[in-house]
Amino acid sequence: MHVLYVYPNFTTPRGAWSTRAYDFARRWIEQGHRVTVVTGVYDKSDLRPTGSTWTGVVDGIEVRAINVRLSNRHGLGRRVLTFLLLAAFASWHAVRRSYDVALVSSGPLTLGIAGLAARWLRRRPFVFEVRDLFSDGLEQLGIVTNPAAVTSLRWFEGACYRSATRVVALSETMAERIRRRHGIRGIAVVPNAASTALFDHGAEPPAEIAGRDAAFVFTGTMGRANDCGQLLQAARQLRARGRDDIHIYLVGDGQRRPALEAEALRDGLDHVHFVPLVPKDKLAGWLAAATAMVLTLKPVPVFDTVSPNKLFDAFAAGLPVIQTTQGWIRRVLADHDCGITVDATAPTALSDAMVRLADDRQQRDRMARNARRLASDVYSVDRLSNELLDTLVDALRPRRSTPAP
Repeated sequence: MHVLYVYPNFTTPRGAWSTRAYDFARRWIEQGHRVTVVTGVYDKSDLRPTGSTWTGVVDGIEVRAINVRLSNRHGLGRRVLTFLLLAAFASWHAVRRSYDVALVSSGPLTLGIAGLAARWLRRRPFVFEVRDLFSDGLEQLGIVTNPAAVTSLRWFEGACYRSATRVVALSETMAERIRRRHGIRGIAVVPNAASTALFDHGAEPPAEIAGRDAAFVFTGTMGRANDCGQLLQAARQLRARGRDDIHIYLVGDGQRRPALEAEALRDGLDHVHFVPLVPKDKLAGWLAAATAMVLTLKPVPVFDTVSPNKLFDAFAAGLPVIQTTQGWIRRVLADHDCGITVDATAPTALSDAMVRLADDRQQRDRMARNARRLASDVYSVDRLSNELLDTLVDALRPRRSTPAP
């Protein structure tokens, strides 16, 4: 089977982003399949193409990239233009290239155009992988406020769902929202995966964090969605309680990072540290020295559906999680006793949870063991790559023809 995998921000473990496409594609190739990844150039990726477009092989994976840079630091206008260029590039491949099934990963939602091209112009099975509820995110974050624009986005989402041979959601909460709004049935749920192999080598902690008795780590993008101001508020409360021994590390980049650094400097938060992007294969050292991973998101309903990469990095590293969403992740942490969920709107909840884990070694160690067990038993890359592969194989089976949207 030849899979055309449209994924906007492909990277390997040498980059500083999710390796979902890389990990899954490599395993499918090992099983005798062929994978062609169509992608852009994300600023957290290690992909460095030359020329306006690039074709190459990365660890056995055929990669075709348009050399248009994607960055969370870019403004809305530039990002929309980038998304449209990537959608056009992917659609050309969907129409002109030879393959058996198209796997299109969204967001951005514009990549759905490539899926529609595969389904209706090339008459190939189209599997729509939904990594976020794009229109809900834009509306709830206040990025798109015009009701007609939101309605148009939702109509296009619905067209993609109805045209897809199969739909894959990254969480059960996400799948339920799609079922309820669009009436789509038979949605496969394949969350992000825990790459335990990256954390099995006893990595040496960096000097910046080594030796800390209590170190809480946030990794990834510092943007509007992540609401990292919650971490600075917790730091102020910790200082007021005389707990400057508890350190907070923000590892990554994003549009809001300069403002966060300025705020921490202004308030004298010496126990808050900002660290540049760390490649995935170097992250193990940071997490090995951490007390817990902290996952903050803005308290809006759409984020109760997400499947954040950093959550699975924490599980793979055997690290407890403190997080603020109120959907499926809250249930997983409670059911498996591997972390603490706090209310993002409660003023002291985050700092209270940090103190609790910093002071209770027994609870911390128990949660760490449970997190690692969950990574191996439920969220392993081998298991989840096979689940998505089964969905792709199923999409190739003959079905009744579907009317165009």
